[in-house]
Amino acid sequence: LWRAAGSAAFTLTYAVVPTAERAGFIELLPEAVPIKAVPDFTYSRALHHSAAGAFIAGFVLGLADRHQDNMLLVGPRRDIFVHIDFGYVAGARPWFDANLLPIPERFYRCLTASGKWDEFLNDCVFAFTILQANRAALIAIAQTFVEPLVRAGYPEYIDNVLQQHTPDQVRELVQAAPNDLARRFKNMHHKLSH
Repeated sequence: LWRAAGSAAFTLTYAVVPTAERAGFIELLPEAVPIKAVPDFTYSRALHHSAAGAFIAGFVLGLADRHQDNMLLVGPRRDIFVHIDFGYVAGARPWFDANLLPIPERFYRCLTASGKWDEFLNDCVFAFTILQANRAALIAIAQTFVEPLVRAGYPEYIDNVLQQHTPDQVRELVQAAPNDLARRFKNMHHKLSH
């Protein structure tokens, strides 16, 4: 959808083969490292566009429990941003969680130093508006998900997010995300408990 509409945002996909209700195989992500192991982000177009795609897709899908072990940089240059661990989706959240746009401060500083933060904001809003415009298709796809996700209200959750947020609200959420105190506490809690 993004590519067809002229957006450079993208998400890296990988295979997941379930073998039981809570077991399976996950495709190896090449040269993956959790973002907590990266002292500073290095700007690249791939990082920019993959992060825009990952954050907006995660927001629309209600991807929660985002901390610095559940976000990776992958690829030969480790500049493609990707989410892992989809244990909390569609509004389900652990007892303590950050907001649904967990943009790290280091990422914000990297884009600001590169003069690309405003462009990133625009790219996130554009990616969101494309998903909004294709809401019916996304709901149809969500309704074909496995039964537990449909039973949990996944299609309705996606529909609500796409209907209830304006592009300006998404811009404000992305703009505020790097300074979110809940995200800081989430990362600190996860670091101390693991």
